[in-house]
Amino acid sequence: MENVPGLLVGDAKKTLDESLDSLSGLEILGPILMDALDFGAATRRERVVVLGYNKEHVEVIGEKDFAAAHVKLEASVRDAIADLPEPNGCEWLPYRKKEDAELSAYARRARRRPERGMGSETARKRLDAGEVSGVKATNHTREVIERFAEIGPGTRDRVSRCPRLAWSEPAPTLRAGTGPDKGSYQSIRPIHPKQNRVITVREAARLQGFPDWFQFHKTKWHSFRMIGNSVSPMMAEAMLTTLRSCLED
Repeated sequence: MENVPGLLVGDAKKTLDESLDSLSGLEILGPILMDALDFGAATRRERVVVLGYNKEHVEVIGEKDFAAAHVKLEASVRDAIADLPEPNGCEWLPYRKKEDAELSAYARRARRRPERGMGSETARKRLDAGEVSGVKATNHTREVIERFAEIGPGTRDRVSRCPRLAWSEPAPTLRAGTGPDKGSYQSIRPIHPKQNRVITVREAARLQGFPDWFQFHKTKWHSFRMIGNSVSPMMAEAMLTTLRSCLED
């Protein structure tokens, strides 16, 4: 299971400990605090992970096994999104023209074609044509654009509280916003490092570690909420690969 870091604080931590103590028949590892940045994603995103397993089928697992999957170098915003197109009113647009040799390892990974049985036929055909989805622009008023123009990397807009991304740094945690039960607050979308606009759905997905074949809801609000609620696929892959290596033959 996974959840937010707040699970380790106050009454939430007490409830978690009591719940784990009540389990029987499983070995419990955790709670462990993990950060997607450590597993290759271009964003800081901490999650609390608890693993329950049957020791008859799984070798002993420790935190060191997950630490061994950490990457050596942090990915930057530039690594993640520099090859993506400038948005307009279209849902699909061509990638920026870059030689393959100039693409970051992060971008090359994101562009990989889906494995058999994954992704839609539409996505495969459009990707083969050199196009990517989720690049529709968010419309800003002139006042907002002028305000964004005054914001430097690593600082926030005084009104929207949107942070300006920095090319050479990883992104801050991408937030999901809240549902109707908690006020329907829209997620705070970061501002592009260079352009005076918030990032696109695809740019957010890249930062979180989603592959380009993964398609999101046509409504941007739903897409940003999904990305903000997600576990980074890069972290999930590293964790599940580690777990698979510990399974008994």
